[in-house]
Amino acid sequence: MVTKYRWVILTIAVFVSVVAAIDYFKPPPIMPTLIETFGLDYATAGLLMSSFSISAVIISLPTGSLTERFGPKKVGTIMLVCLVIGSIVGSFAPNYVTLLASRFLEGFAFGSALIFAPALITTWFPPNELGKALGIFAPCVPIGMLLSYAMAPILAVTSWQNMWWFAALLSITACVLFIALVKTPSTLPTDKEEKETSKMAAYKNADMWLVAFGWLCFNFAAIGFSTWLPTYLTEIGYLATLAPLVAMIPMVMCIPIGPIAGAVVDKIKSIKKPIVVSCIFSGTVFPLYMYFTGNFWALIAYTIVLGTAWGFIPAPVLASSGALLGPKSASVGLGILNFMSNIGYLTGPLVLGIIIPMGWSVAFTMLAPVCFIGAIAVIIARKLK
Repeated sequence: MVTKYRWVILTIAVFVSVVAAIDYFKPPPIMPTLIETFGLDYATAGLLMSSFSISAVIISLPTGSLTERFGPKKVGTIMLVCLVIGSIVGSFAPNYVTLLASRFLEGFAFGSALIFAPALITTWFPPNELGKALGIFAPCVPIGMLLSYAMAPILAVTSWQNMWWFAALLSITACVLFIALVKTPSTLPTDKEEKETSKMAAYKNADMWLVAFGWLCFNFAAIGFSTWLPTYLTEIGYLATLAPLVAMIPMVMCIPIGPIAGAVVDKIKSIKKPIVVSCIFSGTVFPLYMYFTGNFWALIAYTIVLGTAWGFIPAPVLASSGALLGPKSASVGLGILNFMSNIGYLTGPLVLGIIIPMGWSVAFTMLAPVCFIGAIAVIIARKLK
């Protein structure tokens, strides 16, 4: 039975995921302070971020299976406790090794939040509302990023630890609310076309892996582009303080577009079309960047258009898991999606860094076929509508 309590569940799922994202993005806004405090070089400082993706890759598939077996509340509670412990340990970190260890622990929680939270939403919302609900959920990471970038420089004026304590307080609040308010629905919202899938069958579902591979390709391209665009803009004369802000615009655009994308999915009753169209459009637009960088406002317009396309991908990708595997096994599919996306997060910036010496145009243009390959993978997923 569908009840109004599903909106409470959605609110809690969004809140805990935003908090996890705030924890994720704590270091970048105050990285110079952390480098000076702990005597780091750029490589070791970078591990404070990449450790999250490594943790997420490790935890994704197990979290999907555990969520399918024990339910999103039990798994979510354990992972939010890890987030609290990681934040507190990091706040007291006397050295870099301790801080890095705390980041790995927080990374497990962050990677899991993107599985148990949408899995929870999938169990509470009927198929005709799921796109809208996941569209509201989808911008959690960029919202967390923006809040972290806004708060960290202010809080860290006297000590970098203030940002960690702020995040710890938010993590404790999220954990308490999750434990107190989240419950399992009396019945799972399904329709006559949905079937439950066993865990092993879910892992063997070729269509799920095809969608996940398309998701990997998109994240490879999007994160690689976002990572290196500030460096490129700085090299061609943009202010070092302005270039990162411009590069953030596509991610920021995902915040207002996410709910719209979810509503579109419900309206057209297709998950596949928005993903395919957005991937093809992104691939077509990536090589055109060079025609817009000569004028600041043209560049702004370019990043807004690109971000609009990006915003139509996360919600339908998340919805694909429930559509292909059914609500009960959706967590397994979400684990597969998260596993593949984090491989994209890790490899995109690395591969582009290797190619950039051949030329910026070569590096950014190669993102086009990556996006097209991702679109083809999703098209081949026959059972995805």
